[in-house]
Amino acid sequence: MNTGTVDSPNLHMHMNKFDLQRFLTAQSESYETAHKELSAGLKRSHWMWFIFPQLEGLGKSEIAYYFSIKSLSEAEEYLSHPVLGIRLHECSEIVLNLEGVSISDIFGYPDNLKFHSSMTLFAALDGKESVFQAILNKYFDDAPDESSLKILKQLGFNRSNINLLPPDPEGDRFSIFAQRVAKSGKAKCGDSFAVEFIEEERLLVLAVADGVSSSPCDWKASETACEALLERFKSASGNVPQRMVNAATKAHNAVRQIEGQCSGSITSLTFVAWETSSEEIHALNVGDSRVYLGLDNVLEQITSDDVQSVILKRNGELVLQAGVPVFMRGVTRSLGQTEALEFTVATHEFKSNHILLLVSDGISKNEAFTSEFPSIFGSANISEKLAELVAANSSRNRDDATLIAVWHSVVDQSKRSVYEACVDAGTDFRSAALSPIEIVEFIKPDLISKITENENDEVNALLDYAGEFGLRFDRNFLSSFLSLVIKQGTDRPLVARIRDLIRS
Repeated sequence: MNTGTVDSPNLHMHMNKFDLQRFLTAQSESYETAHKELSAGLKRSHWMWFIFPQLEGLGKSEIAYYFSIKSLSEAEEYLSHPVLGIRLHECSEIVLNLEGVSISDIFGYPDNLKFHSSMTLFAALDGKESVFQAILNKYFDDAPDESSLKILKQLGFNRSNINLLPPDPEGDRFSIFAQRVAKSGKAKCGDSFAVEFIEEERLLVLAVADGVSSSPCDWKASETACEALLERFKSASGNVPQRMVNAATKAHNAVRQIEGQCSGSITSLTFVAWETSSEEIHALNVGDSRVYLGLDNVLEQITSDDVQSVILKRNGELVLQAGVPVFMRGVTRSLGQTEALEFTVATHEFKSNHILLLVSDGISKNEAFTSEFPSIFGSANISEKLAELVAANSSRNRDDATLIAVWHSVVDQSKRSVYEACVDAGTDFRSAALSPIEIVEFIKPDLISKITENENDEVNALLDYAGEFGLRFDRNFLSSFLSLVIKQGTDRPLVARIRDLIRS
């Protein structure tokens, strides 16, 4: 349990503007009790107002008003607070992980309504991948509290597309994955991403911004950059590279104009636009977020890091090791810096067998991360494996981590002869400009056809080929295929082989 402390400079910035100290004071005597009661699945004492706060206007009592959230800015500060935000996530995770109980069982009436309101508020701010949205999905049939939504609208809240992944566009032969993970113990992720498909132009716009954590409000800088970028790109005129420069300039100025305690925030930016009817992407990069492109086994960085070494300081004092100053990797160019920025857009081939990645440095600090992509894209559970990769790198690198991936997802049947030639010769399909996704989708129907025709040697040959080049099949397919093999009833070694594949 993370009870937190209240003596760091960052806490005072949060407390002075919105009097968040009132929550810290109230929680100082009740947080451990609330934690234990939630873990037991039954609220018994009185702490609801300051553990799960809700918007002003929902509660009528004096204590409800005192602990109510009175503006969107205050809600954002609460969510990103280094103690209150972490405790809110911690308590919400406990509730999410309870089993066999309803919200009424846990909180009773009317605290079940207060909890619904609180989750609606923070889900609106933290997005569809948040623990708060997961609670709405699990306990409230995906439905937010309508009264809270009305107040949010009155406060000027409009849900943006930032940090949300839209469905794959219909009629296009590609898939998109995007996810961000906050580093352990951090209340709010300092990375943001944008994914927007402009239907009328068949144009995919992608961005990853990584707020610099040594500046106040890293999350504010990254969110502001992505929001301004999308808004300006969609409204700008000219060709795609010109619109990208226009949008990046707008994002830079928007971050510079952040006021209040978040003034001075800066962020990196990686920005890609792809006209999906073409085999070219346009890329722009500021700072140390990166773009990778290529086959799954030869992904290469196509952007250059704008970084230099800076002397590490703590509390204004140099950090020394054996009497020598310690240097750390710093960002030399960033959105929000005081100097003007010039932006350059580069164009690269994006072929049908290529994978496109945008990553924050929470991923790329582990420079060997691309070594996992042959096994990821050789499986049928690509999104699941990518999500595991993001979480693992955030933990390994102790940093916020964000990844956007784009890959072609529909098999081009005109390539079947190329696939057959690779299997017959036992050569690597990648050398013939085929992707793992294509090969897996070619092999599946062939396996079914061969076993139906009792060509078991051919089945084993296909499985040998898949194993040699690291291809994986999803469990559902293997289970269905196993049923066909068992039904055939003539090849016990093959049955054992399929069962081993399922277990692995």
